[in-house]
Amino acid sequence: MDTFLLTLSKDLNKILQNEIFYDFLITIGEEPDIKTFKVHSAILCARCPYFQVALSNNWIKKENDKFTFTKPNIFPKTFNVILIHLYGGIIDLNEQESSDLILLLKASDELCLSELCEHIQDFIITKRLLWLRENFLSLAKIVYQHLTFDRLQKLFTEMIYESPKDLFKLETLSELPEDIILFLISRDDFFIEEIQIWEQIIKWGTLKDPHLDPDIKNWTIKDFETLKNRLQKSIPLIRFYQMSSKEFKEKVVPYKPILPENLYKSVSKFHSRWFKFSFRDSARVKPIDSLTINYKDAAVLASWIDGRNQVNDNTRSVMYEFYNNPYNFKLLYRGSRDGFSYRVLRKHCYYKGPTIIIAKLEGKQELIGGYNPIYWSTSKLACHSQTKNGFIFSTEAGQDNFQEKATVARMKFNYYSQYTPYTYRGYPYLSFGYNNLSFIEKECQIRWSYGYYFTPKIKDQGNYSLDELEVFALIPKSRFKYWKINFLFYSAYIFDMKFYEKCFILLGKLIFLIFIFLIFLGFIINF
Repeated sequence: MDTFLLTLSKDLNKILQNEIFYDFLITIGEEPDIKTFKVHSAILCARCPYFQVALSNNWIKKENDKFTFTKPNIFPKTFNVILIHLYGGIIDLNEQESSDLILLLKASDELCLSELCEHIQDFIITKRLLWLRENFLSLAKIVYQHLTFDRLQKLFTEMIYESPKDLFKLETLSELPEDIILFLISRDDFFIEEIQIWEQIIKWGTLKDPHLDPDIKNWTIKDFETLKNRLQKSIPLIRFYQMSSKEFKEKVVPYKPILPENLYKSVSKFHSRWFKFSFRDSARVKPIDSLTINYKDAAVLASWIDGRNQVNDNTRSVMYEFYNNPYNFKLLYRGSRDGFSYRVLRKHCYYKGPTIIIAKLEGKQELIGGYNPIYWSTSKLACHSQTKNGFIFSTEAGQDNFQEKATVARMKFNYYSQYTPYTYRGYPYLSFGYNNLSFIEKECQIRWSYGYYFTPKIKDQGNYSLDELEVFALIPKSRFKYWKINFLFYSAYIFDMKFYEKCFILLGKLIFLIFIFLIFLGFIINF
């Protein structure tokens, strides 16, 4: 801090400590922990929105030329720290115990000190992360009750997504706030089998009432009614149509009294059909099957795909978060699982539509890869696939390093973003630009000597051995975008094929359409 500002801060705190010319008496806390502070209304009005509103709207009484005010829901120790901050503009959080930080955060929210709220949250996340994880359950009740605790809410949500099954196996499941339960089971990407969610919801509801008999056969109508009232917000979020008929019969039917009558009739009718197809709800999205990236990294990649890391007209698009990623990453190929073989690579990755490649360099935490918005092909007609939407990148694997350490290179010229050579030493391979970035079995090659189509350079020219290589198909969650991409892909795919191959494809499509029509007809008849 600047010397002059530091001196000013100390002098203002002297006014607080010496209680010079005070005009404001604030009584904080409740017996036996209670204290009256002698402060200055002018400073509090200038520094604290809460007191500014309170004083301007005559919430606070004035007696004998002194304002008096009582605030019982804040501890004196906590309020003293806030006062020092309001007067001097400084606060040392390192001196605070972790539990005191939460009290300080709640008090800051109560007094509408938004900047202090953000500062405390950032400190807790960076300095007390282990403590947060160890006390997750007790802290979650507080965190999700305050809208201003957005940073902690995001972190807690990420923790839940890292191990949702572990959360639902907690022995203290009954202590989990209903808001968290509802938040989890409402999401498409909270991937747990639907029947397991149902069982844990029932467990959560019954644990709230320890007097309920463990054997449901001994329950009275009143017992069912009690559970029904407790789960009235949760039950509509359960995706009964995603359960098997056996699961529904064995696990749900015994609890028939707690389900709304119309819902039970509809679900029962559905599970009694021989053919089951429903538009009512969708299955939950599975987590990303990857050894190189996690769900947060996938959100970053999705942002790059949609150009959200680029600056246009001095504005930057908002990056996707893990919970609103518009793409599913479907694993097509993994070198350590399928083998670093050109035949396997061709079988799994060619003619699969838009794909993204991610490779981990041997003996390092460094990742390198690229996005092909068209498709890979061995056809000579498709050797030079023109597109302006592809990119290549290098970054570092690890906690929060994917975006921070990344170098993303986009097309320099409006020519070839992808170059798919027919063979290299007799083997087909995947290449971006004109051999700027190539993947050949268990090796990655970077070449800038032929001229480069991407800028900036993501890594020095050379050959690099790989520990892992993964290729993912990009499947948009939006139905419109999904069919749009597939239309463009199949159009290019058919153009790339020989005449007799086109005939087989068209015949297969015709048979498929007839099959779908028959299924739809059977669905209508049974509905």
